[in-house]
Amino acid sequence: MPFAILIGVIVFIFEFAPQIGAYISGFIGVLFAATQGWEVALIYAIFVSLVQGVLDAQVLAPRILGHAVGLHPVVSLFAMLIFGSLFGLLGAILAIPIAGVASVFVYASWNAWRESHPEQFPEEKKEEEKQGVDAPEVGIVET
Repeated sequence: MPFAILIGVIVFIFEFAPQIGAYISGFIGVLFAATQGWEVALIYAIFVSLVQGVLDAQVLAPRILGHAVGLHPVVSLFAMLIFGSLFGLLGAILAIPIAGVASVFVYASWNAWRESHPEQFPEEKKEEEKQGVDAPEVGIVET
């Protein structure tokens, strides 16, 4: 493969652009491979499609982005799928940040609801009472 180091640098730079960077660097790599013949370009295109399209975009990116934002990988994958389908490329690019912000609001709302309506969550009250009865006394000893 000609210019392998240059292609590596191009892939490194374009991977910082979510969703589209992998395809742009793959296209540039196919153009470089086309200088060696259409067979080499076809093999490179198939390899790039499998590795970047399937492994990177469908497996690694949701896990890495979801972990960085604090989302479960399944939630981040569904967010990318839904926002990408509804809003196209811009939706796919903004899916993870929007899902992260939405999860913070949902979590804060849930905690506020639990604190303001304790009668709807009797399991926690029973656990607290049980721990109070069975737990040994722990405290500060004054002398």
